[in-house]
Amino acid sequence: MPVTQLDLVAKYIGPREDSGVKLHRLGGTEPAGCAVCEDALYAAQTAHDAGFYLVGIQDTTSAADAPALRRICDQFLPDWTALDWAQA
Repeated sequence: MPVTQLDLVAKYIGPREDSGVKLHRLGGTEPAGCAVCEDALYAAQTAHDAGFYLVGIQDTTSAADAPALRRICDQFLPDWTALDWAQA
């Protein structure tokens, strides 16, 4: 599934699915056509459950959640500089 930079949603979704759904509707796309970058497991789980393409970003404050985050993410990165637009 190709996702362009314009489709990429690098915004905090929050713990409620409707926040993410409202966010992607602003762009007129379905969740599967958007990408979410997230470092918090609860927000990543929300994005995953809503059907977004999910890019996990490693963070020292959520290091304990890294294994679970890796399992649900389509990509998992050590930091923002590792984001590969060709894979997003």
